[in-house]
Amino acid sequence: MTTTTTTTTTTTTTTTRAARRTGTSTTTIHAHKKVPKWKRTRGKSSALFAARRTRTTTTRTKASSSSSSSSSFSNSALVRVEDITHVPPGSARATLTKCTVQFPTQGLVLLVGRSGAGKSTLLHLIAGLSEPSEGGIYIRDHDDEEENDEVEEDQEEEEKEGMSSSSSPSSAAVMPARRRKSTPAAERTKKVGLCFQFPERHFLGRTILEELTFGWPQNAKSFRMRRELAETTKRALRAVDMQEYPLESEVKTLSGGYKRRLALACQLARDPKVLCLDEPLAGLDWKSRSDVAKVLEKLKRERLIVVVTHDVEEMKRIADFAYRVRDYGKGIEEEVGLAQGGGFGVGNALGDSAALKSEFGEF
Repeated sequence: MTTTTTTTTTTTTTTTRAARRTGTSTTTIHAHKKVPKWKRTRGKSSALFAARRTRTTTTRTKASSSSSSSSSFSNSALVRVEDITHVPPGSARATLTKCTVQFPTQGLVLLVGRSGAGKSTLLHLIAGLSEPSEGGIYIRDHDDEEENDEVEEDQEEEEKEGMSSSSSPSSAAVMPARRRKSTPAAERTKKVGLCFQFPERHFLGRTILEELTFGWPQNAKSFRMRRELAETTKRALRAVDMQEYPLESEVKTLSGGYKRRLALACQLARDPKVLCLDEPLAGLDWKSRSDVAKVLEKLKRERLIVVVTHDVEEMKRIADFAYRVRDYGKGIEEEVGLAQGGGFGVGNALGDSAALKSEFGEF
């Protein structure tokens, strides 16, 4: 009886081994041995692990591609306009289509282009007067820098510690999302000052003091805020060279150049990060143009100034960067060689004697 059992087991094992060598399948099972559960589930576990690893690799690829597209923008850029399209309410045509550009933290940037290209619309979007239909506008803040640094440090620590593969893709995907969070219009209005074309038409105060303090809080609890506003207003008047001008003077008695200076002072009193100007030299005589240009050349050392202008020949002498908005707002491209400012006022200003002599020598 014992001899028969041994012969049967040997024959079964030999048949199974032969089937494995020839590649044929067999349903023969060892009669004397039960397959453990961990062996039966090994194939399923390996397939599940392979599927998870595939999803992890895909997520990392998507995160890296998103990060690479975000890294095309400089981390030092103050304003980033990313792929925006704007269709005004009630209009069937977009004024701006797929526009992408970035501006530095300081300097004077020119936006040039034909009438109707969408230059003023871009200023209004940056200033927060409206939201783009598509895309995003990002204005970097000090808090954003700290948050990005913290996220980068967390990612480095996770990589060094060898975190699990399921947590790494989520942290990699979070980083681009935080960097690319669009700045809401309400926040942009706080960080950006805007001077319309012919700003003197929008004055509401009778005197210079009334115009500068228009909208200030009047209740007793706002004493500290009013004191802070008074300090920033004094600095704004010094910045536009109006610190010695009598504040009781009526606005209507000011010359065209001083009205433009007053408009600049009203915005500078808010201490904005960005100053947007729409045709700041329009309608001024040559002397007033020269004075306003000198003020802008001084202001660009402290903050970013974005200027929309058709007076290219006059503004390019103090401009540090220049961009052209294509016809019908079909994108923005850098205008190489147009800006001659040489980086924060190295070049000739409009008010320089040589420049004035060459342009107005016949007078």
